[in-house]
Amino acid sequence: MISMASEKDPLGRMPRPLTGRFQADYADKAVQDRVANVTIAVDGIWVTHRPQEAIVGRVLTYRLGNLGRVPKTMDGLCMGQQSQSAKSSTMERVKQTLMQEAIDAGEEPNPFQTIIVGLDQKTSLKSVMQDVLIEMKDPDWDYGTEKQLKQRIKNFVPLLGVELIIIDECQHLGKGTKSDDDKAGVVFSDVTDALKRLLDLKIAPIVLVGNEDAAVVFKRNQQLRVRLGLPLELPALRTALDPEAILLRDFITAFATQLKTSGAVAVEPNFTHETILDGIIEVAGGYVGRIARFLKNAAIHASARDAVTVEPYDLSCVTRGYAIDSKWITTDPFSKPHGKR
Repeated sequence: MISMASEKDPLGRMPRPLTGRFQADYADKAVQDRVANVTIAVDGIWVTHRPQEAIVGRVLTYRLGNLGRVPKTMDGLCMGQQSQSAKSSTMERVKQTLMQEAIDAGEEPNPFQTIIVGLDQKTSLKSVMQDVLIEMKDPDWDYGTEKQLKQRIKNFVPLLGVELIIIDECQHLGKGTKSDDDKAGVVFSDVTDALKRLLDLKIAPIVLVGNEDAAVVFKRNQQLRVRLGLPLELPALRTALDPEAILLRDFITAFATQLKTSGAVAVEPNFTHETILDGIIEVAGGYVGRIARFLKNAAIHASARDAVTVEPYDLSCVTRGYAIDSKWITTDPFSKPHGKR
């Protein structure tokens, strides 16, 4: 019989922790408090990444081009990207940028200037409009016919100063396909047609965002698709294949610095070592959204075991317990093959 100790880990030999414990003791109140504080700290981290800022800039330009006028036709924007590629955080950045512009101008920021709604799997024409009205703080968001809801949105936009409506998780619009029942197909048609009609009514500039399945959804309604122009893109960057992959190195380096300045770690992590840098990019598939999630989870893991910084051990643990389970990767680049020193 082979003992557990003699069995080889199929993912390789994990790095050993240099500081702190092997595992966290969440029964310890000090651990609970420390991890809670670090979680808050890492959630506040934002690292400027030029491809993301370019998308923010394009959305702001689109909004500016429709500001204070009624165009003959109002087109929209669309973005269909891989999950965890930083789509939602980029759209949130749009909202925060506009609010900061108001503050810098000495004005009171308008929380309704940018409306962001997220669709769910039970999306219908009526629920889309209700979600928009909820964000507009309409106390009667659940009352009225579809026609009445649409009219209320139209009335609220100038009243609240709404300048941009961003609809996220648009992949849920595609739950009704040709292989599904007829009712699902009708729902899909109604909702996408409604989005087109919102553009027809010139109520407000609209940005449609979703994962890679959303790109298929946009194409299925050709009348809507031709109104969305060139898609917003935030492609993966890879060290060996992309000449702009240096942007990922800069992003990861800046993230390490912010982990220290935010108080999430006591010592700034060394992510610039070639094997560590390449490992982080490999795990995340070159997507900055995934890199941010991965490093935030690694920082929380390090704090839970009272380490002074994020170590290769934490990166390995999060790869195994988070990234592999999320199907980002099937290997652990931070572990060494057995027999290799």
